[in-house]
Amino acid sequence: VELDNASLGAVVGMIEEVTSYLSTHLSLTLGTNLFANVLPEPRSTQDTVMVGVFEAAGSSPERTYAASPVAWENPRVDVVVRSTQGAAGVPSSTGARRYAWRAWRALELVKNQKLPTSTGTNSYYLRVEPEQSPYLLERDGQGRYVFGFTALVSRVIGTTNG
Repeated sequence: VELDNASLGAVVGMIEEVTSYLSTHLSLTLGTNLFANVLPEPRSTQDTVMVGVFEAAGSSPERTYAASPVAWENPRVDVVVRSTQGAAGVPSSTGARRYAWRAWRALELVKNQKLPTSTGTNSYYLRVEPEQSPYLLERDGQGRYVFGFTALVSRVIGTTNG
């Protein structure tokens, strides 16, 4: 079997597509309070939460037949939400927990669709399946609350479906 590069289409990274999708559903701004593969310190005291979406190890890809090319991949994403300082400079878990649940719900709704992105060349998503409910990961060195969850992503790369 030879690799047909034309059949791959314009492969856009899964993490870019997922963060772009979450930007719309969480009303957050990419590069300001929503990030791909990083969770920096807040630039402004106006931000109540910072959200990082990280690529994580997935499971093996699926094939339609044993000798066939990969039909779809199964990567994972880790969503991490950190609170910033609340009223009177005291960290609060409320905002971080709320945004973690909103991200969980937005991703859980992805079924048999392309995700709207700014590139217009995206993959077809069979499903995004959270593997657990959002939970408290830790309180960081500054006492801020950090919530997170992991989701399995099943996507067909370079497809014309949808």
